[in-house]
Parts: sequence; C-alpha cells; structure tokens
Amino acid sequence: EPNNTPAEANELPMGQRVTGYLSRRESISIGDIDLYRIHGVSEGEGNLQVEVTGIRMPHAGRLLYRDGQTQTLLSANSAPMGGTERIIGFPITGQTYVLRVREQWVSGTPPTENISDAYTIEWNLTQPEPGWEQEINDSLGRANNLTIDTPLQGRIGWGGDLDVYCVSETEGDVRLSITGIPELDVVMRPMDREALRSHIVDEGAAGEPEATTLPAANLCVEISAKRNGPTPMSNPLETYTIRIARP
Repeated sequence: EPNNTPAEANELPMGQRVTGYLSRRESISIGDIDLYRIHGVSEGEGNLQVEVTGIRMPHAGRLLYRDGQTQTLLSANSAPMGGTERIIGFPITGQTYVLRVREQWVSGTPPTENISDAYTIEWNLTQPEPGWEQEINDSLGRANNLTIDTPLQGRIGWGGDLDVYCVSETEGDVRLSITGIPELDVVMRPMDREALRSHIVDEGAAGEPEATTLPAANLCVEISAKRNGPTPMSNPLETYTIRIARP
C-alpha cells in the first residue's frame, strides 16, 4: 500500500501468490482499492487464469483492463463472501494489464474497513485446448464455428460473458442444444445473421438445458446467463456443451 492508482499498482509476477487487505477506506464513500499490474507473455498469446481467495465482504469483482486505458475488459463477481473468485479462459497478449480488487460499494453505506482478514491473489497462463470455445467470441465477427456432431465445451466465465457460435451447415434443419450449467439460468438467442433477426430460447430453469430446431442456413446463436433473483450470472468452474445435430 498504497496501490490505489495505476501509477501505484503492485507488480504481480505470474505464478506468485500475493497477500493483500481491503483495509482503510479512502473516504466515507470510497473504499480501499488494490491494483495489480500483470504482463502477458511476449512470445504469443495465452488464456488468463486468476484466483482471488478470502475476501470477506461483498466484492465488486476482479476488474481487468489494459494498462493506460479505462475500458473494463471483464469483471468477475460470482463467489460468495470468503470464497474463491476466478477468471478462467480470457485471452491476453504480450501487453500489460491491470487487475483491480475492491469491495462492492453501496450508495449511502460507508465502505468496510478490514485490517485483519487477508485475501490472496495469483495469476497464470494456460493454452487453448481442442474441443473448447475460443474466447473472445462475443460477437458475430468473432463467432466460433459449429459443425454437425462436433460438440464444443465452453464457460460463462465472468459477468456479462457472451459466447457466439455460427453453424457451418447451410442445408436443412438442425437441432441446436446446450447442456445446463449448475446455478445458472442459461439463455440461447438464435439469430439469422443475414436478416439480423433473433429470438430468445429460455424454457429451462437454472441448471437445466435448452434446445430448439431451426433451419441451418445463416444460423448463429448467442449463449449467456440471465440474472434470476439470487441466481449468479457466471460460473467459471462449470462448463457447458453446445452441439448441433440433424433432428
């Protein structure tokens, strides 16, 4: 400390577990902020994996952004108080990034000060594997391809994570299905990428699968999780399987 501003961010080497505290607040409305600077590998790309364990207060998630920029790349806020928050599978390059850890501030409520309960933070890089979605696939321009009887595994890995897939088949109908994710209410939004028409498929409850049959031509689908009461919007530890088949 202080590591509240980008200029003060702590260097966080890959594979090194560091202990921190969300302790003295900055003001009556602004709590402690901890910033950590991480460096992607210079020889290529990898998938970011972050673990933050033991924050014993409602937290605003691990917010990631590129050093020198203010646009948030992702947030993670699915773990209970005292649990382990994770980012899994987000691709980064050889650039420098900043991780931000803080409490979830509530308007009209002074931020918490906690000088006794520590948290730990650590990051590593993993390599994409065959048979998995390739992030970032959050738009039609970045969509992953789906082929008949070749399922892919994926994750709703952070709050607001969208996964987009486009069907490679052009003839006949296909059965599009996705397995359920524990605790998440998964939503499919099939779309015609030429006509730019879409609709929602959300028949199952939290943890249940979704499926529909549609013409294959120009078919893409967006996968996400919706908030349904206390239901979280991400679960990085659990995976889904998406597939297309002939009905």
